This record gives sequence, structure tokens and C-alpha cells, in this order.
Amino acid sequence: MLQQLLLVRHAQTEENLKRRIQGQRDTPLSDTGVQQARRVAEVLRGEPINALWTSPLQRARHTAEQIQRFHNCDLTEQPDLIERHFGKFEGRPVQTLFDAEAAHSGDPQTLTIPGGESMTDLLQRVDRLWQACQHASHHHLVLVGHAGLFRPLIGRILNLSFSEWFHLPQANTCLHRFRFNEDGELTAWQLNDHEHCL
Repeated sequence: MLQQLLLVRHAQTEENLKRRIQGQRDTPLSDTGVQQARRVAEVLRGEPINALWTSPLQRARHTAEQIQRFHNCDLTEQPDLIERHFGKFEGRPVQTLFDAEAAHSGDPQTLTIPGGESMTDLLQRVDRLWQACQHASHHHLVLVGHAGLFRPLIGRILNLSFSEWFHLPQANTCLHRFRFNEDGELTAWQLNDHEHCL
């Protein structure tokens, strides 16, 4: 039975630094990001990790590979961990998306991103991922992924409303830790823990 689930956001990219929307563009880590990945790996060195699941995008996979160096466990690409597809907004400033959300007169969940992934599709993907986590045979599972995917996943895990999870802060290589007791009851042990971050 799953005893601990740890979410690790990927390390920094140049697009993070420039505050540009990456989405599913396969961007590499920056020089600082490479250092961050090594640092979070050191932080997790003593953790009893049984399995690592990563987004297929290289910024997440590189971060996960650094963590794996200290653990005798498999590294598995999990397609449902990939970042949300932001369509025509990808490569543009983050403010572009904020402006679109502000200009949208309806529920932010109904905002249509041309060429992008709908919120409905994203939430269905998150549900599949959460089900996979709950049915995993590992005691200590680590997911390495993205802010746009982890926000709704945390919302799903903690049964938060859309407004509560929509803008959850997440630093590069931050940790979100959830623990489960013998009855399967869940505790959010840490959210956005980034004291170790550069």
C-alpha cells in the first residue's frame, strides 16, 4: 500500500527565468536548473524511494535522473504527468495567459485555449494519474512533473475547490509530500517546500 507520495516540480529552465509559458514544449534545464536538480537529489538522498515516475519532457526527466542516482529504483516515464498543453500561448509571456483569464467573462474552467488542452481534458488526465498512484504497488512513490499538472493533482488529492488550487505557488524543485496511514487516510505533510531551492 502507498505510504508516501512525493511530488517534485522540475528544476529551472531559461523559459522559467524569462517567465514564458512552456507547456509541452520540450525545453532543457538552465545552468541554474542543473544545479537545482543536483541539490534536490541530495535533499532526497536519504529518502526510502521505491519508484520514480516522470513526465516525458526533458526538464522533468533530467531532474528525475538526478534523484535516481542515489536510489536503486526504476525510472518510469508516465505520459499523464506531462505538462498541460497551452496551445498558441506556448512560448509567450505568462502574462498572456493571465490576461486571457482576466478577460474571460465566464468560469476560468471554461476558458478555451486555441490549440490547447481543455480544463476538462486536463482534469480527466489528473484523475487517471491519481488512480494509478493509488493502485501502485510501491510504498514510497515520487512523481517529477510540472506546476500546471501538480496544481489540479493536489486539488484532487485534497478535495480542494478550483479557486483553492488554481494558483497554488510552486517554486522550481519544490516538494509536496503526502503521507498515508494504515487505514489509507491522507495527510498533506508539506506543500511547496522550497527551503532547499537555489
